[in-house]
Amino acid sequence: MLYRERLVGVVHTDSPLGRHRRPTLSQLCRYPPVPASRRGRARGPLDGALEAAGLRRHIAAVVPTSAVAALLVSSSRYVGLVPQRLAEQYGDTLGIRWFPIPVELPEVEVRLSWHTRLDADPAQRWLRDTISDTLGAGLH
Repeated sequence: MLYRERLVGVVHTDSPLGRHRRPTLSQLCRYPPVPASRRGRARGPLDGALEAAGLRRHIAAVVPTSAVAALLVSSSRYVGLVPQRLAEQYGDTLGIRWFPIPVELPEVEVRLSWHTRLDADPAQRWLRDTISDTLGAGLH
């Protein structure tokens, strides 16, 4: 694991939801979400909190990564959940605003993966070591 990251909500800068510094769960449910799931799952940790509050969201689309969710949000009225670093670093470029989610969500674990046949490849090892050293995470 490289690091853990908090999930935040993102919307297009023109979205009415973006005017709220801390939107409520009810306000979040008014905008169709685009959850990111490599396995294509529409339900995530936020859905349990919504159900506990008697709320439901109506999924617009499921996308494979947080980066794709941010891109889709940047050109729509959807809401997304992305790692905070992604929102902070690319929010201005993409034209999105981020905000904290009003419930505790599990953090995302950011990992570096590679095929075992590349374990001893010098260029791959250098790249992995450089990424790990830069982020202060030991991969060895």
